[in-house]
Amino acid sequence: RRRSRSSMPGLRPVRLGAALLAILAAAAAFVRSWRDLGESVTATPEPRPEGQLVAQGIYRVVRHPMYGGILLAVLGYALAWGSWFALAGLGLLGGFFARKAAEEERLLLARYPEYEGYRQRVRHRFIPGVL
Repeated sequence: RRRSRSSMPGLRPVRLGAALLAILAAAAAFVRSWRDLGESVTATPEPRPEGQLVAQGIYRVVRHPMYGGILLAVLGYALAWGSWFALAGLGLLGGFFARKAAEEERLLLARYPEYEGYRQRVRHRFIPGVL
């Protein structure tokens, strides 16, 4: 009899189905947020000088969907491989993104005074209904 390499044995089809859903949702969130940001996409938290505050598309629902997409992808990976280690990494990554998002929001508020109203309307930072 072959031993499972997973550190999360049992319910394998459910776990793999949830992993696939998380990875697909991650890809959709990432692609949609990239498209919605358009010319305002940056690699750093600092907004572009010529950029605009984006509050439509996926940004009507969540303030940092790219970070949420990455978190969902790591969750999918952890579920697919049955890795408690990856789940722990997800917690650390979530903490990193929480700090990065706080800094980004400070910069956005300094650049766009209307950001405070947007932040009040859009309550979720990363994943609608969760974070």
